[in-house]
Amino acid sequence: MPFVHANGLRLFYQDTGSGPPLLLLMGHGLDHGFWAKQIPVYGEHFRCLALDNRGIGRSQVPPAGYSVEDMATDTLQVMDALGLEAAHVSGFSMGGSIALAMALRAPARVLTLSLHSTCGRQYPFIKHRYRVLVAVTRAGDPDLWAEATVITAFSDSYINSNHCLGGPSRIRGGKARRSADARLRGFNRTISRGSLRHERVE
Repeated sequence: MPFVHANGLRLFYQDTGSGPPLLLLMGHGLDHGFWAKQIPVYGEHFRCLALDNRGIGRSQVPPAGYSVEDMATDTLQVMDALGLEAAHVSGFSMGGSIALAMALRAPARVLTLSLHSTCGRQYPFIKHRYRVLVAVTRAGDPDLWAEATVITAFSDSYINSNHCLGGPSRIRGGKARRSADARLRGFNRTISRGSLRHERVE
C-alpha cells in the first residue's frame, strides 16, 4: 500500500485510475474508503489520489493540537512527494475546508476545486453541531451516533420524506454496523487529538 512522508508524518493514499491527478479529501473521522463509490467513475478520467488525513485510517496519528491549515500543508507536501506540480482537488465536509485552504495558499497548484457539503468558516450552526457530535462520540454508542448523524447531516424536509433512513434499526448488523463503528472510532480519534481547531478560511 502506498505511503508518503509529508510534513513530518507517514500518510496513506490510494492511487487509482489514469489521467490528470485528482486529489480526494474526505471529511472529519472518515478515511479514503468513503470515496469507494465515486472512484470507479472518476478513475475513468482521472488519476484518483484518495488520502487518509492525519490521524485517520492508515495515516500516522500525530500529537494533539493540529488544524485544517496543518492538513492543507500535509496535502501540499503529499503533492510534492508525488511530483505533482498541480492537481484537481475535491473535498467533502472537512476535506472541503482543507481544499479551500490549499487553494488560498497555493492557487496555482489547484487546477479546479470541487466542494461538497462543506463550509469556509465556523458559523455558529457548525459550532453547535460539532459540540453535539463530540458529546455523542464520547458516549461511545454507535446507535446514538447514527441518530445524531441523521439529524446533523440531513434537513428536516429530507428526513420527513425518507423516514426509513438512519437510526439504530439500520446499523445493528453487518456492513452498516461496521461503517458506523469505523466512523465513530475515526471521529473519536480526531477529537481526542484536537483537530477540531479549524482555522477560519475566508
